[in-house]
Amino acid sequence: MDTLRFLRFFVKRTKKSWEPDPDYHFLYEGDEGDDAYLGSEYWSYQFPRGLWELERVRRQAVASLDHLAADTLSISGGLDQTIPVEASKLVTERGKGVNKHLHIEDIGHLMPYDKNLDAQNRAMAAVVSWLEGER
Repeated sequence: MDTLRFLRFFVKRTKKSWEPDPDYHFLYEGDEGDDAYLGSEYWSYQFPRGLWELERVRRQAVASLDHLAADTLSISGGLDQTIPVEASKLVTERGKGVNKHLHIEDIGHLMPYDKNLDAQNRAMAAVVSWLEGER
């Protein structure tokens, strides 16, 4: 983190490889070019300052969990390489509301756009049920 703290002042962004993956299923198909546009403008780069800001937000969020009073649904994916399952468990364990953790083994980080349509549908059904009041 110290390197990132330093780099954020000097490096705006660094290029990384990114290729569109037609196996992802988008819930909104209104603009077929969204994936390519976002890939060329955002997913093809790493932003040191943005990563540093995310780390700051993460620390603040963890520190605030003991004060979380709202009912919370936390979904983790077994194929998620971005957020570990422990983060979802932490939210449901420390929050004071009615909390539920759902782990879907065969889904990745981008649940509404996952390659596995069955897993995507299960995740979205859980969100809808939660919003409709199922606890």
